[in-house]
Amino acid sequence: MPGCDKRLPHGLFLKDQSLMLLVKGGQLMPLTITEQFVLLAINRDSGMLDSRLSSKLGFYLAASGMLELLLSDTFRLDANDKLTFNPSKPPAGPAYLGWIAGKIAKSRQPASIENIIVSLYSWNSRTLHKRVFESMETRGLLEKKQRKAMLVLHFTFWSMQDDVRQTLLLRLREVLLEDGAAGPELLSLSLLAAHANILQPHFSQDEYARIKQRIAYLETKHALSGVPLWYSKMKRAYTEALSSGLG
Repeated sequence: MPGCDKRLPHGLFLKDQSLMLLVKGGQLMPLTITEQFVLLAINRDSGMLDSRLSSKLGFYLAASGMLELLLSDTFRLDANDKLTFNPSKPPAGPAYLGWIAGKIAKSRQPASIENIIVSLYSWNSRTLHKRVFESMETRGLLEKKQRKAMLVLHFTFWSMQDDVRQTLLLRLREVLLEDGAAGPELLSLSLLAAHANILQPHFSQDEYARIKQRIAYLETKHALSGVPLWYSKMKRAYTEALSSGLG
């Protein structure tokens, strides 16, 4: 595919270290950090969200969405590490990013990263969850299904392009177990997934112990596009949300 750095299995490509999916019509669709996080969070066998997330999913969707807008320059950090809206760089990609950008733009600026994350989680978690999953359905990454329990109750579960997730896990393995290069996208996804404790089911106990060491190194030694700063602010926001009743 012209303009791509590398072809991967299952119709996937790498472009500037970003994961791209080839869709109908020959278009390349970048997978967002949020989408990759959700693919890791869904249990392969049950189609349900990882129980480790409990009611915390909205927090991680808010944190990853805000980071994507920071990496795309829709929002910038001023000298005091506060967010300011960049009107010359409107959000691109899935519609949920535009919705998040609109929420942030309406807040008092400059605003702190942690306050924005907590605000999005506290007041908009359900809407954000709905928008992200609807977007992933539209983009062909997830398919919503239901099944009955006790002949009455209906449970929602998800089928996904598991080949896409397996390729994603191979990329994470390269970075976390084979000392591969970690660009901003993979670094932030690794930090986010490790904090949410959703990497463990995908690796052996031995591998996961090594992964934790590698992530600790990446967190402190890399300085890529504000990702370490975002991560430290996200952890602070998590502590604040936890004290306010985060599940």
